[in-house]
Amino acid sequence: DEDFAFKPLNEYTARYINKYGPLIAEGYVNEDLRLLDSARLTYSYLDIAYGITNDLTFSFTLPYEDKTVKYSQEYIDTFTALNANPGLASAITVPPRVAKGSGLGDASMALKYRFMKNAAMAFKYQAGALKFGKDGTEIRDAIDGFEEIYTGKKEDRFTLAMFYDVVDVLPFKVGLMAAYEYSTTGYEKFMENDFSCDNGDVMTVMADTKFDLSKQISLKPKLIYLQAGVDKRYADTAKTWAPIEGTAVTALLADFAVHYHPVIFADLWASLTVPLHNKVAGGVYDFPGRLDTPAVVRFGVTVYYK
Repeated sequence: DEDFAFKPLNEYTARYINKYGPLIAEGYVNEDLRLLDSARLTYSYLDIAYGITNDLTFSFTLPYEDKTVKYSQEYIDTFTALNANPGLASAITVPPRVAKGSGLGDASMALKYRFMKNAAMAFKYQAGALKFGKDGTEIRDAIDGFEEIYTGKKEDRFTLAMFYDVVDVLPFKVGLMAAYEYSTTGYEKFMENDFSCDNGDVMTVMADTKFDLSKQISLKPKLIYLQAGVDKRYADTAKTWAPIEGTAVTALLADFAVHYHPVIFADLWASLTVPLHNKVAGGVYDFPGRLDTPAVVRFGVTVYYK
C-alpha cells in the first residue's frame, strides 16, 4: 500500500513555532512569515493479516516513510538577517534549505474480534520493540544546509476501536467506527521545536459507505469527527508541563475516495479530505501536523496477495 499526500502549506507560519514567540512580540519576525515552500510525503505500508479463527484476526503493519520539505527563501533570508544582528545572533538559528527523512516508521500490531454478526472490536498496539522509526531524540541536528525529519515517535500509542455495520435500514450499508487513542510522553524536535511533549488523548468517530459505479470503479465517502485533549510541552527552566495553545481541538471532516480495480489484486485510488468544521490551530509541531486537517489530496495504490 503506497500513499502520497499533497497539502497546502499556508498554515505553516512563524506563529506556530513556540520559540519564535519573543521575536514576534518584539517585532523582529512577522507572525505570518511563511516557513515552507513545499512538502512531499510518501508512505508505503506492508500489511499482513491472519485469521486465527473465523472471528479473530491478527494484523501487522510496517510503514516506510519518505519526506522532503523545502523551506521558503523568505524564511531563510529573514533569519539570516537576524543572525547578523549582534544582539540576537546567539539566539538565532538560520534554517537549512531542505529537510529530509526516510526509513522505516513505527510498526503496529492489532487484534480484531467479531463478537456479533455486524459488530467487532479491535485493539492496536504501537509500542516498545515495534518502534522501528527514528524519533525526535535520535535525529541529527541540521548541518550543511540539511535537516533530518523523524520517521517514528518516542511515545507509545494504544488504540481501542469498536465497529458496527448498519444494514437493512437504508438502501445501502453504513459502517460505523468509534476509537480512542492513548499515548505516553513523547519528544518533538523539528523546525526549532525541541521539547518533551505529552499529547492529549484522541477520540475518533467515523461513518462510511460504498457505492459501486461499475464492476471496477467504486466511490467511498466518509464523515469523520475528531476530538483531542490538550497537548503539553515540558518547560525545562520551570520544570513544569505547560499547555500548547490551540491544541484542545474538534474537527469534522468529509472524505471522498474513488477506487479503481483494473485487476482483482490491485486497487488504485484518489481521495480528497475537506474540513467542514475545524478548530485545529497550529500544526507545525509533530510534523506534518499533530491533528493536521486542511484540505488534503491523496493518491495511492494497494496490491493484495492471498
